[in-house]
Amino acid sequence: MSLFKKKSFKLPSKKQGKFSDQHFFLKVLLRGIKSVLIKSKKTKKETVVVKLDQNGEEFEYNEELEEYEYDENEEVIKFKGYHVQIYKHLRKKNQWKTKDFFRSLCSLVPLATGGGRSGAYFYLTTDHKLVLKNMSSVDKHSLDLIVQPYYQHLKKYPQTLLPIFLGQFGITFGKIKLTFIIMNYVFDSDLKIHKKYDLKGSQLNRGGDHWEKEAEEEKKVLKDNDLNENIQLTASFKKKLKRQIKCDAEFLKLYNLMDYSLLLGIHYFSKEKTREIQLKEKKEKLTNGNGNGNQTGKEKQIWFKQYRGGILGNANNCFGKRCVYFIGLIDILQPYNTNKKMERGYKAVRYLHTKQMSSVNPKLYLGRFMSNLDLIIETKRKRKKSQTKKKKSMKKVGKNDD
Repeated sequence: MSLFKKKSFKLPSKKQGKFSDQHFFLKVLLRGIKSVLIKSKKTKKETVVVKLDQNGEEFEYNEELEEYEYDENEEVIKFKGYHVQIYKHLRKKNQWKTKDFFRSLCSLVPLATGGGRSGAYFYLTTDHKLVLKNMSSVDKHSLDLIVQPYYQHLKKYPQTLLPIFLGQFGITFGKIKLTFIIMNYVFDSDLKIHKKYDLKGSQLNRGGDHWEKEAEEEKKVLKDNDLNENIQLTASFKKKLKRQIKCDAEFLKLYNLMDYSLLLGIHYFSKEKTREIQLKEKKEKLTNGNGNGNQTGKEKQIWFKQYRGGILGNANNCFGKRCVYFIGLIDILQPYNTNKKMERGYKAVRYLHTKQMSSVNPKLYLGRFMSNLDLIIETKRKRKKSQTKKKKSMKKVGKNDD
């Protein structure tokens, strides 16, 4: 019996009646991760050359590859940890102790979601802090090329919205090889996420065909054409957000990466809670001169996580409710390769809307992505302009009626 099934990405039970497919898979996975983190048996070093920064400077570094082998019912399973020192430093930078990191991973459960590219399979920890995802060969190759400059980028820009990769592991059984990445969870909060959006800035095949029931929308990851409201932020927050996302997107463009998404989660406060927040803000403005006087310590450092893991909107949305926004960039490892160019050619012939498709070169993708971001974020100044335009149009209508 084969240990791995390629299509379903599940492991059959080796001990009938004791372990289900998922249980056995998690047992293998966690045993391997623990071996790499704590009981590494041998270390190999390979020299890899990658580009460091925008100046094209090259350098050499030792890629540490930790391996551990063990038998499961007389069948040898090999488990590997990639770039172990880089991920160790990233975990330390993000306040993860090894024992806490492993303890969190022990609570992994399958994440049922409509998001992610085809073939991606997700696990989420029950504390909503970590996500484990299987990697395609393309994803792995991209990450192997950028892992060192990616690490430097995160060190330089602590406010980055790129996913925070915290570990990369591989399982080998015979000819079957699977690779996994562990990263932070964008929706790490005690608040319920009522809506989730995967936004690319394109309109072609990006949802909007039909309206879902509210209960179904909470489970589903919606897309660009489903977004029926703007993000309500202050002008300064919008400027910060755009500046950081552009910085991150420029980094991806440098390495020929595209097709990334803005993952947006929205929590809607009730109207009663909205009124309570407004009263609290008025009091804070009187005492502190601003609305963020209660943010201290780490919450001040990561500005887009300063309100219970997200950003508190500065005004009510079109439904009269205050929102908390959770934002991050995802799916960042897709290069503009031959497959993407062929996809662009096919869709150009079929749909004749080349500007609205997601398969475009990294430079065009970045420009469109930023333009769309500017459209969906509404500031106080922008609201005033739209209200003024409405008033003027109403006056014109009144004069015409006379």
